[in-house]
Amino acid sequence: MADEAIEHRAEPGDQGPILDELRRFVDTQVALVAAFHRAFARGEGMFWFREIPFVGEVELDAQRWKYTRHGGGVAFYEPVSRRAIDVHDKLDRPHMFDAWRLQLYFGSLRRTGMKMLERACGRRGISAKDALELLVPHWRDLGVVNDVSGALTLPATAPR
Repeated sequence: MADEAIEHRAEPGDQGPILDELRRFVDTQVALVAAFHRAFARGEGMFWFREIPFVGEVELDAQRWKYTRHGGGVAFYEPVSRRAIDVHDKLDRPHMFDAWRLQLYFGSLRRTGMKMLERACGRRGISAKDALELLVPHWRDLGVVNDVSGALTLPATAPR
């Protein structure tokens, strides 16, 4: 039993690159949601989600991001870099994220994203899902992410 517990704990590797990318992910997600709101704002920054086209584009830092509206969220895709960010819920709190969003994002970074995950958890050939199941609790323990009712946030000053 003790061996099983050891096997399922993250084996900390180099956290620097992945934590930098995690910050980039959150910053980009926040900026995309802000661009989306600006594009469809009515009056005092309010917008009616159901009136927004299901597909379209928003611009962020001179890059065109395609979006697809779904359920209560929006999926963004940048065709040049192929980065994908799916704000599948909590659109009103874009600083929040979960393991699913991270899995999609790091997967969209292709080999680079997978190598970051492998190095961060110290395991080669691990899937993005399994890597994040190890890393998210490890990041909580380090104080790198906060858990707020099941959603994750970065502290104002995340330790490195």
